[in-house]
Amino acid sequence: MINQQQLTRLVTEFKREGNLSMSAMKAGMDPKTARKYVKSGAVALAARGPRPWRTRTDPLNAAWARAEGYLRAAPELEATALFEHLLETAGDALKEGQLRTFQGRVRQWRLEHGPDPEVIFAQEHRPGEVLQVDWTHAKELVVTIAGQPLDHRFCHVVLPYSNWQWATRCQSESLLSVRQGLQAALHRLGKVPGQLQIDNSSAATHQISVGGIDQRLLQPLPTDAAPPFPSPWVFGRQRQEAVVDEVFGRLTDEKSLALFYTKEGHPLGDGIRRLVVGIGRITKVGKREHYDTVDGKPGYPLWDRVISHSIRPDGHDGFLLPYPAGVSTA
Repeated sequence: MINQQQLTRLVTEFKREGNLSMSAMKAGMDPKTARKYVKSGAVALAARGPRPWRTRTDPLNAAWARAEGYLRAAPELEATALFEHLLETAGDALKEGQLRTFQGRVRQWRLEHGPDPEVIFAQEHRPGEVLQVDWTHAKELVVTIAGQPLDHRFCHVVLPYSNWQWATRCQSESLLSVRQGLQAALHRLGKVPGQLQIDNSSAATHQISVGGIDQRLLQPLPTDAAPPFPSPWVFGRQRQEAVVDEVFGRLTDEKSLALFYTKEGHPLGDGIRRLVVGIGRITKVGKREHYDTVDGKPGYPLWDRVISHSIRPDGHDGFLLPYPAGVSTA
């Protein structure tokens, strides 16, 4: 049997000299064998498949059944420790010189029958490069208000390089909780990293699909139609009216609360983006309003409505928080 290197040398020499005997001698093969390959015109040997037979008796045959039983019961066993144990308990079934063969057999068994290996990707963190945001449940803290458990979460912010952390209490994984948690963390940190990595929360990072809105309501909304311009906030006119009515229909005159807040200009600093300044009752919810149209046809509904409230200077039914006075006396 010849190898590929011999065949390549035979073909090269025969093309150069045309002498079969001399070419066979230089390639290190019998002239009859060389004549067969030259006559067939072969320039490469056929690929050999795996050998289905053993060339010698399996040296681990006597002890491998016991070894496999141990591995199935505890796949994490080290091959060397198992081999030493079998040497003491299996009598003449194993010899000390068979350690390398045994280790290879264990390695092959783990590839074929062992648990799937854990895949770990190395991560390299650099200072100030990434800020990560995720949510975590806080039930294990057992926080109660008036004896009732407070079901809440934390918007958790961390710098992976230094492990600096900050958490803000929230009720759900929402866009509002991301804004509040991120603003509070950046205000506390005093700097802004280059990248933001956030958990793939559908409520916080994805627009709710049309079907998703219908699934949250007891009564389905009218079928959507093409809006006048592309926007996630605008649907077809009938569907838009139904959405607006659904939102404001949850308010009840003389019962629902009205909370007023300011985004800027308050005396507590720019780090607080939404500061509640007043609380009162809703006394009346105005009717749905529409945009005016040139042709007189029904226009699209406004998101806004006129809402009357109970807050008055005397503080009888509602109040305004005296932030300026409190800051001046502090």
